[in-house]
Amino acid sequence: MYYTSFYLQGVHGQTPLECGLSIAPVAIGVLLGAPLSAKLVRAYGVRRVVTVAMLIATTGFFAYVFLDEHSGLGLFWVFLILQGLGMGAAVAPTTEAIMSVLPSDRTGAGSAVNNAMRQIGGVLGVAVLGSILAGVYRGEISPKLGDLPPGAAGAAEESPEATRLIAGRLRLPQLSDFADQGFVHAMHVAAVIGAIAAAVGAVIIWWTFRRATYAESAR
Repeated sequence: MYYTSFYLQGVHGQTPLECGLSIAPVAIGVLLGAPLSAKLVRAYGVRRVVTVAMLIATTGFFAYVFLDEHSGLGLFWVFLILQGLGMGAAVAPTTEAIMSVLPSDRTGAGSAVNNAMRQIGGVLGVAVLGSILAGVYRGEISPKLGDLPPGAAGAAEESPEATRLIAGRLRLPQLSDFADQGFVHAMHVAAVIGAIAAAVGAVIIWWTFRRATYAESAR
């Protein structure tokens, strides 16, 4: 979700309010996925449900490669709902699985650790994907800044927003188009890496919950 706001406000020119409303469908997915997962877990177990949920989230992340500077919001909203479904269906059962194995006097500490790890994961995701996004964008836009003054070229390669600002000042609309194209390419790379991370998460869930599955089978 980190680069989504930059995509909507930068590439599509939305206002912050419009961007917030455009991202809202992810909440619909979460609201649908969380209660649905509870019913599915009772029927199929945590291992299967959360693994499939992570694969749905993986699909939602990877689907960003099909977006470009001309894509409509309808397709974008479908991808957001997929992401929300996957995240909602994965978080609720795993949280319950964590809490269920703790003694009653440790539930407070367990909840705190669980939430802390989730926040750390979010921060690391923003840091890593943001760094990748910035690095790929810089590699894409730098060759197109050769005709700019040195100071302007250095400022323009910092971010798509900086590139568009320089393009407006120098009245170079084509440079703004280059910024959009470079950002979309960088977004695609970040989306693929995010999808790989989610897929690894699915494998980890499938592997670590195998003992619980075997225990259930033994009963």
